[in-house]
Amino acid sequence: MDRETYELASLRFTQAVELSGDELQQFLTRVQAEDQSVANQLERMLEADVAANQSGFFEPLPPLGETVDDNSLAFKNTRQDVFVGTQIDEYLLEENIGQGGMGVVYRAKDLHSQREIAIKLIRVGAFVPGEVVRRFRRERIAAAKMKHQNIVPIHASGQGEGFEYYTMALLEGGTLKDLLATGRQNQRLLAQYFLKLARAVEYAHQQGIIHRDIKPANILFTADREPMLTDFGIAKSLASEEVDTGTGQVMGTMVYMAPEQLENARDVGPAADIYGLGATFYECLAGQAVFEFQLLSKFCDTVKNQLPQAPVVVDNRVDTALSDICMKCLAKDVQDRYLSATDLAYDLECYLKGDPLSLDQKSYWNTLSKVLSFRKTHTVLLSGVATAWVLLTSMFLHPLIFLVVWSEQSVAALWATLVLWLASALVMSFRCHWRQYWQLTSMERQSGWILAGVNLAIVFLFLIHGPCRLDAPITDFLGIYPPLSLIVGVAMFAHAGLHSGRWLLLGGMFFPLALLMNWAPAVSPLIFCAAGSAASLVVHHEVRITTAK
Repeated sequence: MDRETYELASLRFTQAVELSGDELQQFLTRVQAEDQSVANQLERMLEADVAANQSGFFEPLPPLGETVDDNSLAFKNTRQDVFVGTQIDEYLLEENIGQGGMGVVYRAKDLHSQREIAIKLIRVGAFVPGEVVRRFRRERIAAAKMKHQNIVPIHASGQGEGFEYYTMALLEGGTLKDLLATGRQNQRLLAQYFLKLARAVEYAHQQGIIHRDIKPANILFTADREPMLTDFGIAKSLASEEVDTGTGQVMGTMVYMAPEQLENARDVGPAADIYGLGATFYECLAGQAVFEFQLLSKFCDTVKNQLPQAPVVVDNRVDTALSDICMKCLAKDVQDRYLSATDLAYDLECYLKGDPLSLDQKSYWNTLSKVLSFRKTHTVLLSGVATAWVLLTSMFLHPLIFLVVWSEQSVAALWATLVLWLASALVMSFRCHWRQYWQLTSMERQSGWILAGVNLAIVFLFLIHGPCRLDAPITDFLGIYPPLSLIVGVAMFAHAGLHSGRWLLLGGMFFPLALLMNWAPAVSPLIFCAAGSAASLVVHHEVRITTAK
């Protein structure tokens, strides 16, 4: 089995363990349709998980030579948890009630106080990786630091019977995931829930903790419907270096992960939790995940480059203000999201009070500044070689055309110049873009087709305005420049929607120049040369240059 198959199966496993019953079967069917080898490895992982949790992970290993019944490894294993009914220190385990980021959670009775509690535990020993134990201890420490009314409190912790554990309040109200399964929820009530959760997340951030796995299953409810954030199993401390998360490692539940978290879980900050709250809120409002299940590579590309439909578009019953709040949380760029969970809480509170949102209080100048700001997280659309070629074309081709027309050279010389340009354009397009088309992101492909359309339009402008007879006036060719300027302006506007508002300024420059070229056709090649060179220099300076891989 190759490494890529194993990594894809591992990521699918993190999604599959959240599902059960028909949902799990449908999930497995879709994975099989994607890639049978990934599906086979995923099945083996799920079987091993069942074996670990239900067939003796918490028990001593069987004697040598003793075999394990294959039926015990089936997905639909109904065997009871063998650990229920045993005692760890003063806690009697009564029921397996779930699994968090790591470890298993049981309903238990505190034999000293006779009260019902929840206990999360993990086996320690030679067969448990040290990384898992260290993360469990970090989770316990992080959770113990939290003293907030909307974060599940920690009561006690310890070691006993070969386990590490900590105890928590037992919440009887189920999870947000359970609540969503019952159908559409009251929007004002949801806003109240997320107002409290946003304040809880801000409190965690003030304690130097990034949750990194906010999702419906990690939001519990008390019996009186108070939302509580739980499961700091993959939380990150801002105060210390994280040694167990390698660069580029994916940690979290992918559907709720921010674009930067998909790139590298180690370097994420508070903005990743803002995105997680937004993705969870989106599911509450729209009744569906932010992005649908798809192939891993396509899913990552979609999260990084494609905006989801606003909740109000998915369901017109959604309040527009809540839809706007949700979409601000889901902005691709960190700087475009709420700057803190406090800011998110402020807008939710404004909504509940009927006051204007902070989104509505932005000045026109601030809005213009945001539109024109460069979005550095997006994939670059031009390679260095391609950008240099555009610059050289602007600086040399059009002055050469001006000289050919001004000196009244032959029509053949003009067409030779144009054919030379066309040949170089085809070579550079193939060399810098189309040769690796299938490896490009969707944004790079869109950019390539825009540029291809511009080049095709130029070819047809040559055919329309170019002199077809050797004795035709060569000056007729200058009629190409006004429409060419308009085409380039439109192309710049299209690129602005892909990665940077500054392209709007560049594109806007070419529209009035079209009028100027029409009034002074004799110097239109030089005008276009100056504009094209300036635009190329700005693009070359502002765009973070990367070569398509």
